[in-house]
Amino acid sequence: MFQTLAAALRRFLSGINLSSILSLPLLNWGGGIRDAGNLDQRQLETVGITGHRYPSATQDSPASLYEPQLFKEPAIIFILGAPGTGKGTLSTFLNSRFSRLTHLSYGDLIRRQDGISGSWVSSLPRRKGTNKPDITPSSAVWLIRAAIEAGNVRNGQWTWLIDGFPRKEHDVVEWVAQMPQACCVFYLSCPPEVSLARVLGRASTSGRPEDGDENVARERITRAIAESEAMLVALEESGMKITRVDANRDPEIIREEIIEEIKKVLVSLKIKERVKEVMKKLVDERSVLK
Repeated sequence: MFQTLAAALRRFLSGINLSSILSLPLLNWGGGIRDAGNLDQRQLETVGITGHRYPSATQDSPASLYEPQLFKEPAIIFILGAPGTGKGTLSTFLNSRFSRLTHLSYGDLIRRQDGISGSWVSSLPRRKGTNKPDITPSSAVWLIRAAIEAGNVRNGQWTWLIDGFPRKEHDVVEWVAQMPQACCVFYLSCPPEVSLARVLGRASTSGRPEDGDENVARERITRAIAESEAMLVALEESGMKITRVDANRDPEIIREEIIEEIKKVLVSLKIKERVKEVMKKLVDERSVLK
């Protein structure tokens, strides 16, 4: 039995590569949006799926590894940090690096929904002192889940990079109640003054009026840092491993470090699922022999 298992694992490991892992569709989860399969690319962008690209099965998923039933839940990666730490830039790079990794920006998701006349997000009361919707953690998680399901039902794309969520401890509580654990959590940090300079520097191109107001930007950064520790503790207590990243370094070094970490985690996930599958087959075979 163990020789058979070892041989199966050796055959499996010899064919592993990161692109193949990221290309695997992860089915049998969710189902809250039954008509999501009819959404086109423009509609996907409307719900906030900013990085989805229809993959090439021949380029992204060798037949020997393209097994739709391998995983049961979406693979989630969180990119977290205060404004100006480089979350969006890093997420865009990772999405371009891995064609089946879908980038979902929480901030963009809320802004897009808020901009749709008559949407439930646009009808929410505004947060004090801002024109932003006051959305509860439960509703925020539901919205992210809806976006994931909308982008998945049609294409079987279940590897997601979520940029900018969770932000607070209560966000984590609601995430755990509604969603599977993230397989990777990266928390980016740098000195507040560096973050502030980056936010002000992007103001002319970001399309966010708040980026150009120094007082508002400083307050956003200060608040995000203050709320982050309780949020990170909640993530760790729920079983999610945090990788803290010094974002005040050469971007190329940061990218390579994160790529290596993603490789390790996703390979580990795939091995665990394969071991379960092989063991189940062996148990079934023994039952038949009896």
